[in-house]
Amino acid sequence: MINKKFTVAQLLMIKRVLEFVFGPSQSGITNSIPNLLAVLNSLTNKSNSITTLLAQYDAIITGYAAYKKQARLNLVTSGYTVMRAAYALAVDNNDNVLKEKVKGSLGRLKVAGCVKLSNLMTDVVTVVTPIVNDLVPYNPNIVTQFDDMQDNLTTLNSLLVIPQSLIKLRKDIGKQIKTEMSTTMKFVRNSIDSIVASNMTTYPQYASGYFTQREIINPNDRHNRINATVQNEVGEPFIDVQVTVMEYLDPNTGKTYPAVTGNTGINGQVTVRKFWPGNRMIKISGPGIITKEFGPYYFHSGHEVTKVFIVQPDFNNLPQSTEKKEKVNK
Repeated sequence: MINKKFTVAQLLMIKRVLEFVFGPSQSGITNSIPNLLAVLNSLTNKSNSITTLLAQYDAIITGYAAYKKQARLNLVTSGYTVMRAAYALAVDNNDNVLKEKVKGSLGRLKVAGCVKLSNLMTDVVTVVTPIVNDLVPYNPNIVTQFDDMQDNLTTLNSLLVIPQSLIKLRKDIGKQIKTEMSTTMKFVRNSIDSIVASNMTTYPQYASGYFTQREIINPNDRHNRINATVQNEVGEPFIDVQVTVMEYLDPNTGKTYPAVTGNTGINGQVTVRKFWPGNRMIKISGPGIITKEFGPYYFHSGHEVTKVFIVQPDFNNLPQSTEKKEKVNK
């Protein structure tokens, strides 16, 4: 089975690269390097192929889900018709047991899950089968509608388990996507990256722009960030100290995600981004300050925190006072 999110992230990277190199401001350079143009055209074809496969991969489940939804709605409609006729008979005969077994609003049936609806309608079929002819005075078409209800119930039950043929087809397409993406990424690394890198001196901005777009951004962590300001108690900024989003152990999966660090600028500020969401500690460290940890702060996917961190100088590098020097000399 493929990692769908990461595969999509890889494909988005490829499409960003293609948009950049064939964009109006860069296409002249692209066209001037024959071998680069050739491999980029090949990358376009590979991108289109993977896009088509992903659409097929999704369509299998999407189409199946739509079919199951329609089968469920058909059962709701036919089942409700039968239930109301049986309920009318129960009222006329003052049969409270039958009333209880066939009662239910159309709204309730519409919101019932597939399994619950199937179980409910199975019970209705059991109750109505021996009395279906008694319902004809209430609905002349009830026998046909009862047959339709049973057919709809059979159809829904057959769809409650995904057919093995669909599972196999989806797995096969997934394997093909995985193989093609692996081949494409090797092609990008070995051919395109190399040619662009060989032209870095001649076209520095082109190469820089290419490698910026070349980054694969994990959709789960690309928007997580912390906007940090580090200062002392009187509001003076600390320059070139480290703000670290500490390593995180996911309690649900047992997987450990690495720490991410940034250094503050002239105003004591830094934005640290692109890290896995979760409850994460923030550590402030560096020359001239006492290391301190803050938090934890909860980052959900796409979340940012803006925070001022107050830390103390370590006083280790302060010059000795004149008074202390005089005492030493004595």
